[in-house]
Amino acid sequence: MLRHNEQPVWPAGDQLRNCFRRIGKVIETDRNGSNVSRLTVHLNELFVLVLEMFSDDHVELDESLSSTRRTVELFLDDLSGNLEHLAQEWTLKQMAGQCDLGTTHFTHHCKQLTNMAPIEYLNHCRLEAASKLLLDQPQMSVLDIAMACGFSSSQYFATLFRRHFGRTPLAFRTRS
Repeated sequence: MLRHNEQPVWPAGDQLRNCFRRIGKVIETDRNGSNVSRLTVHLNELFVLVLEMFSDDHVELDESLSSTRRTVELFLDDLSGNLEHLAQEWTLKQMAGQCDLGTTHFTHHCKQLTNMAPIEYLNHCRLEAASKLLLDQPQMSVLDIAMACGFSSSQYFATLFRRHFGRTPLAFRTRS
């Protein structure tokens, strides 16, 4: 139900609020897993309360929000806006797996959404992030920026950067 709806905030009644408090207390007092059973009970209670909230509020569901295309779109949005994700060593199989899709299906949606193959889009995002870091972080070396953006070698980074921006990373930094 959460996946079929983009409402970011839901009103919580007293029951939900109290359930979260109980979960917090169980976590605070836990010593080496001594409260696992209590935590499990409270989490199940939380799930039931959330389900009841959706049922009582007659939440309208949008099926398009749970499509595989939407899943890929959310993954790609997160990838482009998150330096930590860009820095990971992604393979096509790992990217597709993150969306619970096969590589062919993932590639199809990626091409529809970005007009690029997945690895090409990944490199595009990495290069855009690197260009921002080159300008915003003058104290960082080109090698550090390459590594922070997920490139495994500075030579490969420099080659792709020159191909994409028409100049080397250092020339880009000094001219900008």
